[in-house]
Amino acid sequence: MKPEEAAEVAIKCAIKLTDYAEVRVRMDTSEELTYADGFALPPRRSQSCGLAVRLWRGGWGFAATCRLEEEAIRQTVDLARALLRPGRGTLAPPETVEARWRGECLADPFALPLDWKLQQLAEIASALHGSQITASRAAFGFSKRKQLFLNSRGARIRQESVETGYSLKAVAKGAGQVVTRSFPNCLGGGFAQAGFEFIQRSALPREARRIAAEAAALLIAPAAPKGKMDLLLAGNQLALQLHESLGHALELDRVLGLEESLSGGSFLRAESLGKQVASPLVNVTADATAPLGVGSFGFDDEGIPAQSLPLLRAGRAVGFLSSREHNLTGESGGAMRAAGWRDLPLIRMTNVNLEPGSQTLSQLIADIDRGLLIDTPNSWSIDPERLNFQFGAEAGYLIKGGKIQGLVRNPSYGGTTPDFWRRCDGIAREAAWQTVPNCGKGLPVQVLRVGHKVAPARFRAVDVLGGGR
Repeated sequence: MKPEEAAEVAIKCAIKLTDYAEVRVRMDTSEELTYADGFALPPRRSQSCGLAVRLWRGGWGFAATCRLEEEAIRQTVDLARALLRPGRGTLAPPETVEARWRGECLADPFALPLDWKLQQLAEIASALHGSQITASRAAFGFSKRKQLFLNSRGARIRQESVETGYSLKAVAKGAGQVVTRSFPNCLGGGFAQAGFEFIQRSALPREARRIAAEAAALLIAPAAPKGKMDLLLAGNQLALQLHESLGHALELDRVLGLEESLSGGSFLRAESLGKQVASPLVNVTADATAPLGVGSFGFDDEGIPAQSLPLLRAGRAVGFLSSREHNLTGESGGAMRAAGWRDLPLIRMTNVNLEPGSQTLSQLIADIDRGLLIDTPNSWSIDPERLNFQFGAEAGYLIKGGKIQGLVRNPSYGGTTPDFWRRCDGIAREAAWQTVPNCGKGLPVQVLRVGHKVAPARFRAVDVLGGGR
């Protein structure tokens, strides 16, 4: 049975059984190309298609299947009914629209010849070399998603998007040290909702040469200093800081104590709205409408239109990431996302962005007497309330008298979330997209990509924990 026919069968069966029903049919296609230590690995390709059913009667029942024949679909609907949670919950109004949405993609990577893509990757991988580089990796990643959403109120929403990404890594050994430099992060790469044009405009050969040279330079660089000092967080470091300490803390299911897996919970409460939790310079927005963002869509996985919603304004909490079931206003914030067809939608970050400031990066550096510019996270930990944290990074750049003096090894810093963000006294105006491609939540765990558009930001008198080995 074709996916659209399967969805029609499922919604007709579901309508008879409960107050409200919705069906998603989704097909995911992916391809990963990798050069490791100068040699091409076999391409990794996958395709997956399945159907998910959610039923509501004061609580949700959910089931999914990859079998799109009529009997299997009926069994899946019956299973969703059997799993209905009793409750007295209410839902924000559903959508009843018929719509079609497609993300921007100028050069579909799945339509390009494999040999040509491997040649482009080989040229980038060849730049990850040097006498002290003992291991290297360069990779491209592509994914395509097609989805049809139906609900029992007549909604029919088709969506299609393509994501393109890359990752670079160089490992150097010498002088009793082994160091790694990655680009754009150590988490699994940088992605955009775009086609192959995203790779072509990212100057990857230049970045490959840079991180290979920095990996070698870090072998003889001094360890990062300790003590209170000013920090300037580069975009990739700041994106993870924002993600872990504020992004997850602003998910309403965590705020309400309803989702506590994987360091769940939050230091915020529903009554935190209006309270100061960061510097007046800090403005944070959840924007699912932004071009290029991997957290962008036309409609979330409850069929709610994409929105751009303020979360912090002038450092005050003004909103939470929310859903039809869990919200404080009677309306969904459109933040329900499922990692795949077999997954239950959860409140997830969309594109949680730090709004840019008014200064240049040079101006931020010039006003630091003693401090560090910290680049590319390599370790992090945070408590279940998203309050106490510690972050480490691959590289730091010592700043003295308003000028960068040179590289230092393994910088790390710690603090508590509100205190740290209150120390922000400068944000650059040159914002860029960053990705957290491995955001996990829920049990069983769901992993998906989250976008963050951020500019480097300065924080005063932070506890720097030193570099060690």
